[in-house]
Amino acid sequence: MTSTFPLSAEQRSMLHMDGLLGPGVLHNLVGSVELPTGATRHDVERALDRLGVRHPALTATLTGDVLGKNQMTGQRGIEVRPATGAPPDDLDSQLARLRHLRLDRSTQARAIAELAETERGGSLVLAVDHLVCDAAARELVLRDLAALLATGEFAADTRPHPEDYETYCQEQDRALSQEQVRRKEIDRWQRALDGCQPLTSLTPEGPDSGPGEASCWEITEAGPTLHDTFRVLARTTATSPFVVGAALYAVALWIRTGVRSSALITPVSTRRAPRHERLVTNLVNERLIPYHVVPEQDFTTLAQTIGRSFLLALRGSSLAIPDLVATVDGYREVLQAPGCAYVQLQVSVGEEEQAFPPAGERTWPWGAPYAPPTGITCTVFRVNTSPLGARLNTFHGGPVGQGAAVAALMRDVMRLARLAAFDPGTPISRLAAAPS
Repeated sequence: MTSTFPLSAEQRSMLHMDGLLGPGVLHNLVGSVELPTGATRHDVERALDRLGVRHPALTATLTGDVLGKNQMTGQRGIEVRPATGAPPDDLDSQLARLRHLRLDRSTQARAIAELAETERGGSLVLAVDHLVCDAAARELVLRDLAALLATGEFAADTRPHPEDYETYCQEQDRALSQEQVRRKEIDRWQRALDGCQPLTSLTPEGPDSGPGEASCWEITEAGPTLHDTFRVLARTTATSPFVVGAALYAVALWIRTGVRSSALITPVSTRRAPRHERLVTNLVNERLIPYHVVPEQDFTTLAQTIGRSFLLALRGSSLAIPDLVATVDGYREVLQAPGCAYVQLQVSVGEEEQAFPPAGERTWPWGAPYAPPTGITCTVFRVNTSPLGARLNTFHGGPVGQGAAVAALMRDVMRLARLAAFDPGTPISRLAAAPS
């Protein structure tokens, strides 16, 4: 049975960013499950068919009537094929390849599976288009798939039964079509982005043109120092670790670019209602976090101001990015001015004692080309702290040679964190000028 209905606001936002940044940045979400002893290809195909019926987002295709706005489920099943390329026991290489596999959104289901059989049994690797899957949905899908293969039944779950995928998209579309709702949110963003400028060059000392590349950088610090620093700053500024990270990067960006007022982008989960906890789709919408660096003010004041911006992004934002770009001048300028820098921030502060790489710096290629049709550079800063050590990880897509400046900006953040924790009342201008 097929059904046509609107894309969600989260999906329309992702399609917009996919067009802005080009293929290769918004990758698939991947994972693997071990095959039970004696499992056959027929067992795998039957499990995937049941998985697609249970979670119809996995079978969705974009329709040609209003491409990018409507979708249809039930036309395509989840394809299973033999693993190719790397040896069947090289799971890491298989996951990396499928992460960047480009699925045809008009003719293929939103998921594809590869079967790798080895002497020890084998594994089934699933790649799901980010358009219909976030990290929480990936775990739901993999858990159900493992249970189907092992027992023939879906994984037990005591949480409320999820809302129907089509119903979610239709009800959200009706709610966001109300003019009063749209006008209220548009007006809020116009006020919040007043005075904000695009970051026209994240790395002014690096080349601003030439062939593009996508790479990752990582700085790892052993021990609990930076973990404790973030906790202290969150407590003394009465904010959160995310807000602390945003304030540190805002100051570092001002030092590097000279732009005082701009906005960071951050993915915000819309998986809030109990009936959405088990819904398999992408329930993440990217949002701007405006900031205004006033050199005479102290770090605490900046953090608290950014904290209020973050609450706006969390509580008062539901429209799709293309709707905001079309109606809010500041949103359009910050996000997609020609040649601007798209800068996303993700911060996670865990108490678990997870294994971290050895202290030091390393870099590696992303594994997919970076060729945006707009000339925009893309930088994603990730901060992950744990009691065992801190890790600052960055993806950067842009002209070859900008990597050194990106790494230097990350070091600025670590330096500023220590200085601000020592005296959060110090004016930002003095923090910026202080030696390492």
